[in-house]
Amino acid sequence: MKRIILLCIGLLGWASAAWAAYPQDAVDKTRVIKLLKADRFADLDALFSRLQDGYEQGNVDELTVMYAFRAFADPDPELQAHLGKWEKQSPDSFAMHEALGDYHQRLGWMARGGAENISRQQASGMVNHFKVAEQEYAQALALRPKLIPAYIGLIRIYNGLGQEALQKQMMLKALLLADPASYLIHYQYLFSLQPKWGGSFAAMADYLKEKVRPYESQNPMLKSLEGFPHYVRADELY
Repeated sequence: MKRIILLCIGLLGWASAAWAAYPQDAVDKTRVIKLLKADRFADLDALFSRLQDGYEQGNVDELTVMYAFRAFADPDPELQAHLGKWEKQSPDSFAMHEALGDYHQRLGWMARGGAENISRQQASGMVNHFKVAEQEYAQALALRPKLIPAYIGLIRIYNGLGQEALQKQMMLKALLLADPASYLIHYQYLFSLQPKWGGSFAAMADYLKEKVRPYESQNPMLKSLEGFPHYVRADELY
């Protein structure tokens, strides 16, 4: 019975967080991919510049920008050729670098697979794609230092590689340069503090207290993260 109660608490908290995290003005990802496959790179640059400019001016939510870039986290091998053309045509495009980062990060996770223990070949494939993604995210941030999706990508990569110091460094850099009240940054770092990733519930509690709660008045969505540890406990008991 206790497990059922904890599961219900966790799911309710997580449902609240998931609903809060859904962008209310989402970009059609199918349209983004159609533009890419049609080699309409100027239109893609214009779209993502408008979104990022809007975010930095306070007119577009960070979730909307993140959701739009997720279109490129697609393992479709056809995308690589078009991304390569975009790179040649617009080498200084922050959107192109972010897109390549998201594409290779996805391929890296696919190379790893979902098993707890992986082969050397799987690990090598993951690391190779992550190295490319890391370089692309770094270039994107050099062009747009407040690009939240690039910070998220780097935190995920360092989490997957077990590089806790770099992961924490990237989180602190994101909060300093981009937005200390970013829901996405706080969620991603809290996610990495789960026991299965080498963290602990004590570390999650400390992070909520020290880094999240001071900014809940600026971003009410952060309150939904209080339910995340309950979800993790419930998931472990299930």
